[in-house]
Amino acid sequence: MKKGELPKVGFQSNRIGFITLAATTILAIGATILSFSFGYFIIVQNLFYFPIILACIYYTRRGFAFSVIIACIYFILTVAFTHDSEILLQAFVRVLIFILVAGVITYLSSGQKRLAEKLRQQRDHLEDLIHERTWQLEKDITERKQAEHALSERYKELRCLYNIDEISSRTEFNDKEIYKKVINVLPQAWQYPEITVARLTLHGKKFETKNYRDTEWKQSADINIYGVKAGEVEVNYLKKRPELDEGPFMKEERYLINSIAEQLARITETKQVEEEHLKVIEYRELDKLKTNLLSTVSHELRTPLAGIKGYTTLLLDYYNKLKRKQIWETLKAIDSSTDRLTELIEHLLDMSRLDAGLLRLNLETVKPSDIFLAAVSEAKLRAPNYKFKTEINHQLPMITADVKRLRQVIDNLLDNAIKYSPEGIEITVRAKINAEELLVCVADQGMGIPAAEVTKIFDRM
Repeated sequence: MKKGELPKVGFQSNRIGFITLAATTILAIGATILSFSFGYFIIVQNLFYFPIILACIYYTRRGFAFSVIIACIYFILTVAFTHDSEILLQAFVRVLIFILVAGVITYLSSGQKRLAEKLRQQRDHLEDLIHERTWQLEKDITERKQAEHALSERYKELRCLYNIDEISSRTEFNDKEIYKKVINVLPQAWQYPEITVARLTLHGKKFETKNYRDTEWKQSADINIYGVKAGEVEVNYLKKRPELDEGPFMKEERYLINSIAEQLARITETKQVEEEHLKVIEYRELDKLKTNLLSTVSHELRTPLAGIKGYTTLLLDYYNKLKRKQIWETLKAIDSSTDRLTELIEHLLDMSRLDAGLLRLNLETVKPSDIFLAAVSEAKLRAPNYKFKTEINHQLPMITADVKRLRQVIDNLLDNAIKYSPEGIEITVRAKINAEELLVCVADQGMGIPAAEVTKIFDRM
């Protein structure tokens, strides 16, 4: 039923009411005439209540006017059949009663109809409100799904850039291995990874995904090294997809492939710079220190910087679409990355002081068991999903040591055990006297160190 349309049931009800009113009116008048013709003026007068009540209920004000007319007809019929003043007076009083009853019923019926109309208006308003809220909810759900999809795509893009950065920072990979691994992570960052293939051309060498082939649905970006084109990155779809900003590709994917080309250019430039440094390292000791520092900074600072950059870009681009909880978690991640960055810088400064012979130790007499137990207690807070066990003799003798550096060593060993062990395993810290030495051991049940890498564990990364 459309808004404002009368229900069919109401229409049928009004028609039945009209027929009933007409029938009772005719019956009342007919019975009155018949009764008056036999000289009975009292017994049929109450029949007029029926049409009066029906008229006032169904038609309110018009029914009241109709009731006045019926009352007058009753009085006229009485005058027509008798001139008895007593009967006429009774008829007049009855007419007044008829009008009074009609007035009361009209008033009550009008109030009921006003109430019904008010309820109908409230119902219509409520229906409009529900419709509006439903539409707004559907709109919000659609926008949220779009925002979630966009956020998911941006996450894949950031993850791709992070993976490239991580691969390039692996010192055990040569240039060729880096490019092979980089090209295999690219398809996952595009909207349709299952039909995405990629190829990298650099200095005449080509690196392709397993099923690469050229198609008409293609994106590419030049790799410029020191302002000169040295190659390009190409991404192809193997099947046709709906048209978007650039063929079947989104504009954000254009930004991504441009960023990847720039990143690969930086990686290549960095590799070339590192090679040049290696050539002069034996002639200039100062350059050696600088190169080592730059290499360490490049390796150690990438992860927190990438995190800060990624989360900051996320806030700048999608601040209005993120929920308060998501914004809070992003800011916490930035804060955590900043703390990590500060810690790394402090470590790098210590390494520089160590290389320059300027690192000073603040030696003092300390109780080693207190240092070890404090380190374990804080590790429990950082990693509540791990079990920590201590086998430390509280009767260990006092030693002379730099408390800060000793604690740093224990923390690093514990962090390493946590990082490379599955959750729920047991990490044990042991300390005992071995001849004239204090032997400290941090044991875990992780993956262990490959035999080929054991000899390199004390090398700088």
